[in-house]
Amino acid sequence: LLGELNGTDIKFLRENMLWCTADKCGSLKKLDLSEVSIVEGGESYITQNNIVGNYMFIVCETLEDVTLPQNITAIGDAAFQGCQNLSKITIFEGVQSIGKYAFSDCNLSEIIIPNGVETIGEGAFVRNYNLNSVTIPQSVTAIEISAFGYHEDVVDIYIQDLYGFMKAMPTAVMGLRSDNYRLYLNNVEVNELVIPEDFTIQTNWEGCLSFTSVTFLEGFDTGSQLKTGAFRYCTNLRQATLPNSSTNIPSEAFADSGLTEVTIGNNVATISYEAFLNCPLETFYCYSPIPPTIDFIPSNHYIPEERKFSFKGVNMEDATLYVPKGCKAAYEASDWANYFGTIVEMN
Repeated sequence: LLGELNGTDIKFLRENMLWCTADKCGSLKKLDLSEVSIVEGGESYITQNNIVGNYMFIVCETLEDVTLPQNITAIGDAAFQGCQNLSKITIFEGVQSIGKYAFSDCNLSEIIIPNGVETIGEGAFVRNYNLNSVTIPQSVTAIEISAFGYHEDVVDIYIQDLYGFMKAMPTAVMGLRSDNYRLYLNNVEVNELVIPEDFTIQTNWEGCLSFTSVTFLEGFDTGSQLKTGAFRYCTNLRQATLPNSSTNIPSEAFADSGLTEVTIGNNVATISYEAFLNCPLETFYCYSPIPPTIDFIPSNHYIPEERKFSFKGVNMEDATLYVPKGCKAAYEASDWANYFGTIVEMN
């Protein structure tokens, strides 16, 4: 298409070429709007200049391939929601925001977010079940919850700025624990994650399969800077190191991960409920001379009794606890002895 499209034109496209009703079904599969300008005016459908508006192409079931206008600045909420056959979308630079559920319930396998996009809305690409690849530019500063959630295979996410990405995704970018993904920084998989001391964004990495180790640098406090469930279902994670500046390990922080070795600093005072649920722990280094309180439930939380246990599911026979010299008796007399079959003093 060429020229300008207003509300009347959008209505014509939808009703005559894109919709399926009880009486007829549209036949338009490929729509190239690259040379089109969306403008205000017309009837029936409210349009705005250079914006793919809210619900503009919702449930246009015949669409398979769409190229958006080169001059648009935003894609509205649910703009292509329910276009169940849409498997290819081309978005040019210049778009600044992608709205909530904009491409939910489509059939996209690859998503390339162009440079210039700053915001990706909640559920923007949710329920694209065949999704396997997402490219996110450095310009993105906000990714809302479940933006890429609910898919059948592992998704590869390609980024250019690790800490920028962490700041952009304070909540889980996926939706379910089965929504596993791998993370690539400049096409290299991120296996060793290092969290700087001044990094206060509470990122949720749930379901990331890339990490094998995570190290929090001195000055970072997991009690205030680490989110509940932050590394849950990171099944390839094997090693975690928490600094002396940490005072608490949040609930479910490493639950259902693959952790085998953990080191925590000498100021950890509490370990909250299910922090290490079902981890295959083998070695746990605890540098606190006073056994930290475990099975901890904050006063403002209501948690069923059966969920309070910090190390529930850990194999006691396999798990060895290393404690400061002269502190073995204190740990043996504490609840720690319920989880670790062997307690050893460090030199």
